Amino acid sequence: MIDDPWAGDRLNRQSTGEHLIKVLLERYEARKAVGAGSYILNIDASWGEGKTFFLECLRADLRKRGHAVAYVNAWQDDHGDDPLVTVMSAIEEELAPFFKDEKEAKAKMEKGKKALSIVAQETTKQVGLHFLKLATGIAADKTLEKLREAGALGDDVKVDDKALDGGSEKVWEKALENLIPKRVAEHQRANKSSDEFRERTSEAISALFAKNMKEPMFVFVDELDRCRPLYAIRLLEDLKHLFAIKGIVFVVATDSAQLSHSVKAIYGAEFEARKYLRRFFDRVFVFPDAERAQFMAHLFASHGIDWLRRFYQTGGLDPLVVFTSWADAYGLSNRDVEQCMEIVSTFVTSWNHDVKIEPIYLLTLTWLFYVKNIVGLDKSSDSVPFKDEIERWNLNLEYYDKATGETVANFEAYALLITARRAAAKKMIDIHTQMGSPHQQYLYVELKSRYPTGMSSNDTSISYLSEYPSRIRNAGRVVED
Repeated sequence: MIDDPWAGDRLNRQSTGEHLIKVLLERYEARKAVGAGSYILNIDASWGEGKTFFLECLRADLRKRGHAVAYVNAWQDDHGDDPLVTVMSAIEEELAPFFKDEKEAKAKMEKGKKALSIVAQETTKQVGLHFLKLATGIAADKTLEKLREAGALGDDVKVDDKALDGGSEKVWEKALENLIPKRVAEHQRANKSSDEFRERTSEAISALFAKNMKEPMFVFVDELDRCRPLYAIRLLEDLKHLFAIKGIVFVVATDSAQLSHSVKAIYGAEFEARKYLRRFFDRVFVFPDAERAQFMAHLFASHGIDWLRRFYQTGGLDPLVVFTSWADAYGLSNRDVEQCMEIVSTFVTSWNHDVKIEPIYLLTLTWLFYVKNIVGLDKSSDSVPFKDEIERWNLNLEYYDKATGETVANFEAYALLITARRAAAKKMIDIHTQMGSPHQQYLYVELKSRYPTGMSSNDTSISYLSEYPSRIRNAGRVVED
């Protein structure tokens, strides 16, 4: 029994989830009253917004309320060619415990599965023919092979050499003599089987509702936007048409922008992909953006990083404030932030010094590496590319400047970047030359940490800041896109 389905909800999604459950149940009852089939909701959110975690919590909440909730990881299963089998397998697995003492309901489900197998055969042939039509200009023998695979020609049908010499067009014309009547018959058989599948499956689920399962049943589909384009489209087609079964509510989580690219890969760059996708869903729920600071804190927690313990508070700023302002200043998407956090996490894990990590220098270099692909940052220089863009990040830092007597000042990240690079190139013994910089205190803390009893005037050691560029490059090499 799950005590708290929303445990670990660091992005405050519980209220959104509970609202969504209420909406889904209301829509289900409204459709049930008019005898409509399944209801399909699309949760639209960008990559990195926490869709999968949200679905996991939503699933746990619904199960606690007594609903069956099947889960389909479309990307995990798209190595196959038939989404029909994938969806049906998930439904059957979820219902298995309910079928244990309901033999009649299970028998109806078996009849539905048998009808589905006939539909699946027809669907495979349709896909084969679709690609055949796109395969203009391929060798005649390959065309013949594809025709047989698609069921357009039987093994006993012969195509003479003259037809083969004439190319794929003549082979196609020859095949049509046998194709049309056979395909019409198979199509009619598949249509009847589709009706049989929906009726028997609906009866089986209804029988469980009458016994020990709360209606409706839910089916969650996740990671669809990461699938092969044709597989994603076929799965949506199947949900909309074949799985229009009373008693089921489908929830499909997608990054619609990414999924649109998949659709265009099939139908062309000018195709109105968004409009096409909307026809598969009864309603689209646009996932609310996570508040940036909450999302950042969530990432720290996910990576096991205590930001106050691991990062230095340069200029008196909380590291979480620094990370948040950095992401906002550069207009990073949550996906970009998550990828950058992979680099930061690896950096933190490999950090083997007692002194804390300086976050402003770290994040500026990480942005240059990840966004701008700048890797040659080892050399000392008072000039770095993308100065104007870096200067978009302004920080209000507290520090005491002996030269001006000020204790608060605004600094651009570019100025801090240059300050840190200068410090990284100087010997620690000359650290006093950094007076007037917000990094002054950090360098002083590093000096005291490394040399608690004092430093020899002959020591040529330089600041740990000098290690940042190479450590970021090494961390970036293992980041997966």
